[in-house]
Amino acid sequence: MTQNKTPGTSPATYPPLDPDSFNQAYARLDAIANKLRSADNRLDIDALLPDVQAALAAYEICSQRLAAVREALEAQLGDGSTG
Repeated sequence: MTQNKTPGTSPATYPPLDPDSFNQAYARLDAIANKLRSADNRLDIDALLPDVQAALAAYEICSQRLAAVREALEAQLGDGSTG
C-alpha cells in the first residue's frame, strides 16, 4: 500500500502534557480545534489521527481535573450536591 502525502507536510507531533495542568491541556484542545476550524487550512488527512489522539489525551486530563475540583468543592461545602 502506498501513501500519497502532500509534499512538505507531516503529521503533527505533540509533547507530553502535564497530567495536573488543566490550562495546558485546555490550550492544546483549543489549538487543535482552531486548526481544524480554520477556513484557510486544508484538512490534512495524514495529520488527522495524531490531532485526534492529542485532543483525546488533552480532553481526558481536562475531564479528570474538573472532576477533582468538583470533588474538592463538594468536600469543602459538605453537601455533596453537584449543582
